Amino acid sequence: MASVELKQFIPSHICIKCDVCCRFTEMDSDWTPKLTKEELLCLVEEGYPPSIFKKNQSIRAVLFKDVYICSLLAHAEHKCTIYKHRPFECSLYPFILEKDNGKLMLSVDTQCPFIKDKLEFVEFKKHVEYLYKTLSSQACRSLIADNPQLIDAYRGSVIALCELS
Repeated sequence: MASVELKQFIPSHICIKCDVCCRFTEMDSDWTPKLTKEELLCLVEEGYPPSIFKKNQSIRAVLFKDVYICSLLAHAEHKCTIYKHRPFECSLYPFILEKDNGKLMLSVDTQCPFIKDKLEFVEFKKHVEYLYKTLSSQACRSLIADNPQLIDAYRGSVIALCELS
């Protein structure tokens, strides 16, 4: 779905079993996935009801037991219903785009259990370099400029990694 393909840092078999992302402490969490205009149109064309999307182009969270979950998470199977075609922001996670003092930053969410012990590893640093190069490309700069909802001011355990040009 995303017009820019990103290599995933976390192996799929680990990512799909995780119980951190796709779950939120509140219904209107800043962490609910935001969609590009193209992704939103594709999901609506594929028959997903407009009621699962919020006005800010994010996916609505729904209450399941004692936590809010992404509307596209099949909780019984513990899988994303659109995993193979997941949105740009979901493909980027646990890396995120945020504004910090007016600057566009590539940051990482350290709540991701896979990331916690990888911050100093060579493969992590190489992936950050790859993301910097990819996100600085004209295609990504255009995608981000056309979809400012992809940038947020996140709270919590976020570490800024580098400024994006």
